[in-house]
Amino acid sequence: MTSSTVTSKCLCGQISVSVPQAALNRTECVGLCYCKNCKQSGGCLASYNLYVPEKDVTIQGQPEIYEDKDTDSGTKIQRAFCGNCGSPIYGKNPGFVGLMAVRLGMFDELPKP
Repeated sequence: MTSSTVTSKCLCGQISVSVPQAALNRTECVGLCYCKNCKQSGGCLASYNLYVPEKDVTIQGQPEIYEDKDTDSGTKIQRAFCGNCGSPIYGKNPGFVGLMAVRLGMFDELPKP
């Protein structure tokens, strides 16, 4: 990857995600989700996400996909995770066409929300 790209890895290293450094530095693209499903799927108090265009995301490895149908909003969310270590990788919401919610917990350095 080039210096203008930042790469993260899941806990076991089988899956990596690369995004442009510029996207990681844009705090308006960073968000926290406190919904019940995000908390349960990540085992945490909130899901810490970078909302980035799918075309700008490079994924190495093959994440598993869980189709989350029982959401408060009724929207089906695709939740990608590592099938080996269980790390959350990204989420896709059909309401945000062309965007991915990349889980920021995989990155060594995180932007402030």
